[in-house]
Amino acid sequence: MKYSYKKIGFFQATALLSYIFFVALSLWATSGFSAGVALSPVITATIFLSYFVISALISGSAVLGYPIFLFFENKRREALMVVIWSVVWFVIMVVLIAVISLLMVNFLF
Repeated sequence: MKYSYKKIGFFQATALLSYIFFVALSLWATSGFSAGVALSPVITATIFLSYFVISALISGSAVLGYPIFLFFENKRREALMVVIWSVVWFVIMVVLIAVISLLMVNFLF
């Protein structure tokens, strides 16, 4: 294995967090465009659920793609370690972002 479990988990968590950041940024940037548009509740629910499913596929691929590959090569322990480190890094990154955001809000206001 070229990279350690920690590094692979870090890369996967970074990819997932980057995806979440760009989705949130795109939703925020396009929120002004749909302010005057009234859509049917059925269309709105369909768009939301489609977006949710596509997002789950991308997120699952980012975190579970390589571990599934390892699993099918009978490297089950390695696959589990990569998933665990991905979760650990993701939680650390989210907590750091939350703490920095709270500090910035308290400092600025």
